[in-house]
Amino acid sequence: MAANVLEGTWNEIRGEVKDRWGEITDSDLDQIAGNRDKLVGTLQQKYGFTKQRAEQEVAAYTRDFEQKLQHTQQWLNQNVDLEEMTSNMPWKAILGGLAAILFLGFIIKTFR
Repeated sequence: MAANVLEGTWNEIRGEVKDRWGEITDSDLDQIAGNRDKLVGTLQQKYGFTKQRAEQEVAAYTRDFEQKLQHTQQWLNQNVDLEEMTSNMPWKAILGGLAAILFLGFIIKTFR
């Protein structure tokens, strides 16, 4: 996963980062601001990790995040029947379209 993925999704994943590494404070999160190297450095400082261990931690986290995105996409593909939505409930089609646009924008922003 590209290093800029954290930057592109930082506001969405801040809470998850804090949950995963509880020693990281809100102030730390503000300073990290999605920068992968700063996250690695903060993990080294807070947990006494070597640089290699901190990079492995971040790589594992980004893999988990990427898997969540893939599961969400699979779920959407399996559970959204566009033909039914457009013929029976046009307002749901409009909402579904907006949700798809937001999801695609998120994916594009994430994998840039």
